Amino acid sequence: MRRTNFVLATETPLPHNASMVDTHPFTFRIEADPLRESRYRWTVCEGNQIHVRSPHSYATRREAEKEAAKAVSRREDRWRNRG
Repeated sequence: MRRTNFVLATETPLPHNASMVDTHPFTFRIEADPLRESRYRWTVCEGNQIHVRSPHSYATRREAEKEAAKAVSRREDRWRNRG
C-alpha cells in the first residue's frame, strides 16, 4: 500500500457578513379593530411571535402605520443595544 505525504488544503472560513446582523427581525401588521371595523390596530412581530400590540385603535390606517413604525423602532433600539 502506497502512502502519500501531503495534506489537503482547507478553505479559510469567510468572516461573517455584517449586513446579516444589521437587519432587525421585527415587522408590523395593521389590521381592522375587531370591535370597531372602521378603526385600526397594529401588532409588532418577530417571525410568528407577537411582541406587542397597540394599546388602542386608530382612526386611520396611516396613523396606525406611523405608530407601529415607532414601536418597531423602539424594539430595534433595544435589540441593537442588547448585551
